[in-house]
Amino acid sequence: MDTLLTRAGTEVFVTRRAGVRKAQMRLVGEVPDQLISLIVWETCTDDLALRWADYLESKRSQTKARRNAKAELEASQNLTEIADSLDWDYYDGRFSGKYDIRWVTNQNRSRWGSITHKRETGLYDIRISHRLGYMPWWVRDKVICHELSHMAEWPHNATFREWEGRYPHRDAAQDVLRGRAEPTPNPPSWEWREAACSA
Repeated sequence: MDTLLTRAGTEVFVTRRAGVRKAQMRLVGEVPDQLISLIVWETCTDDLALRWADYLESKRSQTKARRNAKAELEASQNLTEIADSLDWDYYDGRFSGKYDIRWVTNQNRSRWGSITHKRETGLYDIRISHRLGYMPWWVRDKVICHELSHMAEWPHNATFREWEGRYPHRDAAQDVLRGRAEPTPNPPSWEWREAACSA
């Protein structure tokens, strides 16, 4: 059974089908929010269908916002240049040309970055959460150095910690990522040095 409902000035075309277990939403037409097509299960009420439309529309808006944020970050922060600079600063260029690095929007809330090895190309694929784009530069750089360190030592063992420890702000950045410290524009060591110089 098909029903045309109205929600905050937006038409919602509801189709009820047997065998549908989870609501699905599609936009119809070129104009955003002009018409929403919603597919639901047979016994779904109009009120519940509209609530599903609200929920799915909210998720769509969040996805769009993440994509926009990623595009802005790609334009303002070139991760390849940043990672190459960190590689030469702390690892003597050991990993140069051995990885691809990019912003992503699908890292979960507890994950800031990840790395995998692509067998077909022989390169490492480093993915950095778009949420780090809004963190101070030294916190972002800590996560990049963490992922670069995996190229020298894969497991999180003592050898890996030595590689990761080449980044001088590792511990302070880790405190920020774990919510134990407030993010500051510069690393705490820099803040103390500036305060001492101005005293």
